Amino acid sequence: MAIAGAAIREAGLEPGEAPDAAARRKGRIAIAITSAVMLVVVLLGNAWWSTEANNYARYVYTPLQLTAKIADVRSRKSEVGSPKSAAVQTSAMHMAHPAALSSAVSFPYGFPEPGECRIFVQIKRAGRIQTAAFDARVDR
Repeated sequence: MAIAGAAIREAGLEPGEAPDAAARRKGRIAIAITSAVMLVVVLLGNAWWSTEANNYARYVYTPLQLTAKIADVRSRKSEVGSPKSAAVQTSAMHMAHPAALSSAVSFPYGFPEPGECRIFVQIKRAGRIQTAAFDARVDR
């Protein structure tokens, strides 16, 4: 901005000559116009960047946050040798809106034997399939 003001104010001067009042006024006007143009450029650039960032954020993979809890749901009448039955409960929360989308899902599953298990969950949301995995320990 100062460069634009100096260019207008001192462009026609001889070396060592001081600018008169009219040249100084033209320099100030040039600085004001340059400042306004730069402000518009910065505001439009910010609006463009925000739009691009929002569009990009829709396509960036964000993993689901899951917590798992395996609850024993066997009845006292279960037969000896039957597979271990448990209800797997998952809670999925989207990172951007954890309070708005808090939910829990449970489903029964018979684990063949105790030990370490990796459980995969797929959710289709907004037309996109998201896959998450979590590890669980199944006790007898």
